This record gives sequence, C-alpha cells and structure tokens, in this order.
Amino acid sequence: MSNLDRLYLAEGIVMPPPLNRAEWLLVKFWEKWEWEKWAKEEKEKGNFQSGVQGAGVNSSWMEDENGNRVSLARQREIMDEVRRTWITLRSIETDLKVYGNTNGFILNFFRAKLESTFQEFRLCANHWKADRVWIENFSSWKNQPETRLARQSNGNQTPQPQTQSAKVSGFQ
Repeated sequence: MSNLDRLYLAEGIVMPPPLNRAEWLLVKFWEKWEWEKWAKEEKEKGNFQSGVQGAGVNSSWMEDENGNRVSLARQREIMDEVRRTWITLRSIETDLKVYGNTNGFILNFFRAKLESTFQEFRLCANHWKADRVWIENFSSWKNQPETRLARQSNGNQTPQPQTQSAKVSGFQ
C-alpha cells in the first residue's frame, strides 16, 4: 500500500459523486469555458480591481449554490485547508509540482479532499474548480520559507511578516 493510499484511509477521503447540473440552475460557472468567457468579458469592461482582495480575477470562479462569489472569510477557510492538504502531501513525500506536472493520483487526492470538504468545489464539471485553485496558488505556496509552512501545518494562523517573494496570493 502506498503512502497516498494510507492517507486516503487515514483521512477517510472518498471522491463524492458528481452533482447533476440540472439541480443547480443558479450556478453560473459549471463548465470551465463559462467562467473563462465571463472573466474575459469582465476584464475587457475593467470590472476587476487588481490588488484588491475579493475584487480580482483570482477565485472569481468560486461561487456558492446561488451563483454568488463566496465571501472572503470562506475563501480564507478554503485556502487554509488547501495549504494544510499540500503540507500533508509533502509530509508523505509525494512529488508536488505545478499542476501540469503533478501526478494524477496526487491531483485526484487533492480533488477528493476539497470536494468532500467544500461543496463549492463540487459545483462544476470535471473537477475544474479544484484544479483551478491548484493552478492559481501552488507556485506561490511552494516558494514560501519552510518556517512559515511549519506554522501553517501546526494551525498557527497568526499573521507573519512576509517578503515579496514569500507572499501568498491566495484568493483575490
């Protein structure tokens, strides 16, 4: 049994069954292309405010069952779990890489973890929202100093000084 198999068992992670889009009519971004088209139009209109938390393009795809962008508090809760999941995966010596170079078994664990923990990640086709959070955040997370990563794994959420290179973009 691999370390990843043991992790599935230890955490009780099971991929939830996909939801039926017909039952979630208010969700705007079920398909990735729907969000991409919307985001392009919103950028052209100048409706995103770069550098303003909650007003940028990052995580604009993250919506609740009513099609509303999730609150900053919920985004922070999600990002805390995302970071803990990466720390856990790193602790069992998985080879974490940028999304396009990450082993499918690792990505499937990540998807199952997020989708079983947060309904927002189930409100889409083909796991694209879980994939998107990896794409938007992994590179900045992996470049953090080890001391900050250790604090995150211990649940210490006390704000710490950050250098520009160590700053995590998170959701915006």
